[in-house]
Amino acid sequence: MRCVVATGVSGALLYLLLALCWAVLGGTALAAEQSPEELRPMAARLFGQDAIRISVGPLKGEPPAHGVFRNGHLIGYLASTWKVARSVGYSGKPIDIMVAVDTKGIMHGAEVIAQSEPVLILGISHDDLAGYVASFSGLDLKAQGIASGEEIPGIPDVFSGATVSSSVMRDAILRTGREVAISRGIIETGTRRQLAPAAYSEADWGDLVEEGAIASR
Repeated sequence: MRCVVATGVSGALLYLLLALCWAVLGGTALAAEQSPEELRPMAARLFGQDAIRISVGPLKGEPPAHGVFRNGHLIGYLASTWKVARSVGYSGKPIDIMVAVDTKGIMHGAEVIAQSEPVLILGISHDDLAGYVASFSGLDLKAQGIASGEEIPGIPDVFSGATVSSSVMRDAILRTGREVAISRGIIETGTRRQLAPAAYSEADWGDLVEEGAIASR
């Protein structure tokens, strides 16, 4: 089935027509649906290795990720932003990006696997989109400020024409990479303070004042 869009229509109408076309036609398979063998060429590209030396393990863990091995030795992980972060674009349609992280918490780029976001089809070339996600390569996920979303050197900025969707893509790539790295012990997050229910005891205002928990100045 082909989708034909008439020329001379307004931008808003064209956007709606494209959205309808993609809703009818659908997109390609999400990254999480691809087998380890199908992911092997991509893993070799992202990690800059000879494909014959690379193997990809099954999807496992929480969050789920594929281990990437060179000659049987673990060198990093591949993880889908859709599977980990449920990334969606401005229109609410899934954007699936495969993220590569090595065992030191360094990003090795990313590749768009599937997306049916109309604004990324209208006016944004495939090469521009591929270049944007690839530009995360070399980013150290352990760097201070990444977890809080601060603007720090090395993090690609959003691009005009698709500000919302590219912002979602950036956040999904960083979140996916960090969550995988944290869950695999690559990034230490420190000890989190927690309440101790066993040590709880009921106290009224007078008791708190007597204990010094409340004081007037």
